[in-house]
Amino acid sequence: FIDIDNGYDAFSLDRDGDVEQTLLTAGAVIYDQYMETLVPIYKLADIYCFPVDPVSRGAIDLPLSILEAVMSGLHVITTPFGLIPDLFADYPGVTICDKSRMPEKIEKEIMDIKNMTSPAPLDRDFDLATLAEQIITEVKLV
Repeated sequence: FIDIDNGYDAFSLDRDGDVEQTLLTAGAVIYDQYMETLVPIYKLADIYCFPVDPVSRGAIDLPLSILEAVMSGLHVITTPFGLIPDLFADYPGVTICDKSRMPEKIEKEIMDIKNMTSPAPLDRDFDLATLAEQIITEVKLV
């Protein structure tokens, strides 16, 4: 299962048919409708991809979905968008890469999961108070 969030309203953005078809052919389930709570979806997922274009600014600087995915223990693969590199560059379980490298990163993560070598993103204590302080500091710098 792969949960995809492209940072935009799913009904107002043209979908990338090639990516979608590749995922569907591989057996992925894609949810693109509104859900009141995402906790059950995060619990089904192994990977959370956030391939937003850092140039188009299609999402807020620190997407809530990234925080939710990290808190759910998912490995996050994302582009270097907004505050993500500042807050998660050295965080285990978060991979930051150019959109063009996402397919290889996803493939590697899937293979690591199959081989049980993927580290759990929350191996160390995840401290919300510390993260909140980092966010406040980053926002003050902007």
